[in-house]
Amino acid sequence: MGQFAGNQMVVYYATQLFSRTVADAILICRTQGILGFEDSYSTEKFTREINDLFDALNTNRSSTAIYNMESEKVDTLRRFSAILRDPSNTFASAVTLESMRDCLEKFF
Repeated sequence: MGQFAGNQMVVYYATQLFSRTVADAILICRTQGILGFEDSYSTEKFTREINDLFDALNTNRSSTAIYNMESEKVDTLRRFSAILRDPSNTFASAVTLESMRDCLEKFF
């Protein structure tokens, strides 16, 4: 544990922030015409993708691990990898995007 003690709580907050519930709330605010949410489609989509990525990678049991390369979890990883390769994405720096791509592509 050592140097990583306490980091679990940080991940917990991130999983709450990048959740399907938050994405749904953004969608509702946009469709209700709430000021400030007019151009929120990309944020909603990104939030859903991160939620799905967390779900695909979240496992602490061998029964839920990624063994089948044709599984829904692997499809999620491939979809997110494609998003990271899209040059129009500006949600992170080029170095961060490259690092994220490298990590995900180790699965394939």
